[in-house]
Amino acid sequence: MTKAPRKKPERPLDLLEEAINAIQTSDEFADWLEARAKFYEYSPYNSMIIHHQLPAATRVLGFRAWQKKFNRNVNKGESAIWILAPTPFKAVATNDDGEDEEVSRMRFRAVPVFDVSQTSGDPLPAPPTPAPVTGASHGTYIPQIEDLAKQLGYSVTYAAIEGSGLGFCRPHDQAIHVEESLSPNGRLRILVHELVHAHGVDYQKFTRPEAETIAESSAFLVCRAIGLDVATATAPYVAGWSTPADRRNTVDYIEHYSSLILNALGWATEVHPLPTRQEAAIAA
Repeated sequence: MTKAPRKKPERPLDLLEEAINAIQTSDEFADWLEARAKFYEYSPYNSMIIHHQLPAATRVLGFRAWQKKFNRNVNKGESAIWILAPTPFKAVATNDDGEDEEVSRMRFRAVPVFDVSQTSGDPLPAPPTPAPVTGASHGTYIPQIEDLAKQLGYSVTYAAIEGSGLGFCRPHDQAIHVEESLSPNGRLRILVHELVHAHGVDYQKFTRPEAETIAESSAFLVCRAIGLDVATATAPYVAGWSTPADRRNTVDYIEHYSSLILNALGWATEVHPLPTRQEAAIAA
């Protein structure tokens, strides 16, 4: 297994810059989505940083956390994986009236974590096997997704769709259509994808490649979080739409919409805010 860098970075944010620059190809972006699904307890950018340093990582914790939570110890000589930890601090700044006042600021420091492959001790519980997209195991989520669409004013219809598409979202009449021949799990994947479009990820506020990258990547993260295997459907789709710029520009939006839907499904996830760059446009 490839070792992670041993030396603590002198400039912690360099970790982030290197990780973002690494998602240049569709395969690398698809690999990051897989890593994001595995490391959902970390921020999206820390999951990117973890994957960049140790692509084979599957479960990551700090030195003490491995001991306390799982009775495992980091093996001697292992190299740390460095992630970013936000550290608030107080500073003095001059306000609009020319007066000095205390304000809160944020800096980032590098902290070490280790993958399970770098530890020894008690065995971990076997992770659940994701359900195939061709099955019916997750059909119970469909009424919840339909309700979310209705809350946005959208109707949901199942019917035969001509051509190769499996679903579409029409903002002008607020309608979502899904191919009726799909299995319940397949319907669920398409519904989540189209629900992201219904939230305003359309071809007016975004380019078409950006919108499709956001919708499909968000659907991937939602489906993987609830235990549905959609990897074979997602990777070629994103590869067909996205460019390196699309992938770099859409990470925050993917995080926002995937966490928004998971939260609505009852998952206790933090809803990541929309980036300031298009916040006003989405709300309009």
